[in-house]
Amino acid sequence: MDAFTNETRGQSSSIGVILITAVVILGLTAIGYFGHAGFQDSTSEVSTKAAENELERVSGGVNKVTQSNAPETVVDLRTDRIRNGGNIVVRGDRGNINVTVMNSTGQHTILNRSLGVVEYRDQKNRVGYQGGGVFANYEDQSMTVVSDPAMSPKTLRGSTSVNFPILIIEGRANLLHSVRITKNNTRSEEKLYGSLWIPADGGLRVEIQSEYAQAWSTYFNETFDTGAAEVTYTASTNTVVLEYYTDDTVGAGEDTGFYLHMSKFVVDVTDR
Repeated sequence: MDAFTNETRGQSSSIGVILITAVVILGLTAIGYFGHAGFQDSTSEVSTKAAENELERVSGGVNKVTQSNAPETVVDLRTDRIRNGGNIVVRGDRGNINVTVMNSTGQHTILNRSLGVVEYRDQKNRVGYQGGGVFANYEDQSMTVVSDPAMSPKTLRGSTSVNFPILIIEGRANLLHSVRITKNNTRSEEKLYGSLWIPADGGLRVEIQSEYAQAWSTYFNETFDTGAAEVTYTASTNTVVLEYYTDDTVGAGEDTGFYLHMSKFVVDVTDR
């Protein structure tokens, strides 16, 4: 009986050691897996934040070219801070903008073309510079406006003016260490309407089709929150529509109207 008991205890001890070893191995494996996943998520977020900064620097370079007599500028990129396999690219054929003016004579489309984008993208997140603004989309989060475009309404001495500069990005390249931003000499700045009076029975309609349409919608809702604007975002088509009317259209009862100041800037963005 003692021999049988000792043998049973020996077998139980061996089984116990095996079970403990298995539990330890599984625990270490789980820690390694989730630790690696957490590290990847952290690296992705750090890289995306770095990309936001780099695209804001690109935005500054574009502003320098479009708002001065400088024909071009070069922006050095700190791509060594982006360590998650993502890269920054230029795609001049991405996104589209359609601008329509409405007045007593009907609807008139004054612009319908690609917006272009400078974009960072990895497996989880993406950041885009488009139309003068920087927009970010983190995994499982709504898109955010990192920096604003320059489109806005203003009221001066009782008259409303809508400032609507349209920035067009052209080019197709992977940006590695630096980016050359060049004013397009043939189409650098084209004043669509330097100062167009939109009467009380008219308005402005802007439709943007873009992967960043949700962020555009956020920007339009916050910037044109005047009671005279209507913003519609359609997720299924990645489209946002801004309709901006005069106060009379929404019931003010006065022939107020507004001035539209609209210009178009075209820049070529290439790898240096």
